[in-house]
Amino acid sequence: MPKYFLHVALALVLLLGACASEQRLEDLEDTLNLYKTKLRWSSFDEVVRFRKEARTLALEDYQRLGNIRITSYQEKQRILTDDMLEVEQVVIIGFYDKESGKEHQVLDKQIWKYDEDNQSWFLESDLPKFIP
Repeated sequence: MPKYFLHVALALVLLLGACASEQRLEDLEDTLNLYKTKLRWSSFDEVVRFRKEARTLALEDYQRLGNIRITSYQEKQRILTDDMLEVEQVVIIGFYDKESGKEHQVLDKQIWKYDEDNQSWFLESDLPKFIP
């Protein structure tokens, strides 16, 4: 009889762990989609809030980013660690620079980390460098 309870308890622990992992992946997908949306709409002041240490943009950055319009966002690779606490995503971002009148692309390597205390994903890497 005690073995039965041990097996049931173990099964419950595994089930709860699986549910938490599934929720974490759903949260990741939601976070990445929202980030992509904010970036596509050139909402750079909101994009910086995806960083754990959210910071404001410098005046020069606002002026520079005011000349940028995102034209495409292509996810090329996503690697999730085994513990599901970190994701590396590679994205190609197309952007139009109003100052030069040309379209450019930037390869953006994003590092996302899960904060268990806040139960949220945060961008650890820098924001893309939109340099023509």
